[in-house]
Parts: sequence; structure tokens; C-alpha cells
Amino acid sequence: MSGELRTEQLKGWKLIFNVESSRWGGRTANILRTENPNDVVYGVIYQIATQKLNVLTTYERAPPQDVTVVSQGKEVVAKTYVFSGRRSTCRPPEAYIRTITDGLRQHGYSKKIIANIERMIPKD
Repeated sequence: MSGELRTEQLKGWKLIFNVESSRWGGRTANILRTENPNDVVYGVIYQIATQKLNVLTTYERAPPQDVTVVSQGKEVVAKTYVFSGRRSTCRPPEAYIRTITDGLRQHGYSKKIIANIERMIPKD
């Protein structure tokens, strides 16, 4: 079975941009565990078949990690990719930023949340 489940928040993590991508021509998103409950990463949980997860894992060239997301008052274990880059975070390409913000809009995130995420994106 495949399909979108819902938009969610991953608390105790923050969004950073430290993964070098030749496809995007610059740095791309990653998440970093902080254990600070005020740090939040916004996203979407999808349910996908194991075969598709394997294809995605091959594409990402990293193993998925389990994270616990609180969803509608219940804890849900989801998989995500966390990259162990040592590069400093820096501004991603404009096309990448538009892709992120367009995706948030498509999934119903508010203008306020999108503005908060835009403030997290490094200026230089």
C-alpha cells in the first residue's frame, strides 16, 4: 500500500542544510537531533511498500533511521534519512528552497509555519 498519511511534527530535531548535492548544485536538507522539545521539523508521513523504501534507500545511499513522531496523540515510528555530514550548514539553491516551501503548501501547512521554516534557512 502506498499513500500520504498526514502532516506531522518531529520534536527534538532541527532542520539544517549540510548535505552536498550535485543534483541541486549546493547544500540540501538534513535533520539533526537536539533533544530540545522546542526544536521541530515539519514534514509528511507516507506509507510505502518495502520495495519502494529499498529503492529510495539505494537512491539516498544511506540507511533509513527510525524516529518517533506524535501523530494525533499517538506515537508513530517512522523512517527518515539522517546524513552524517560534517559540513557546516549553508543556504541551499533557490530552486531547492522553492521545492521545500511548495511541498509544505501542497500539504496544507500554514503561512506562519512556512515563514518559520524560511527563517531557519541560512541567508548566505
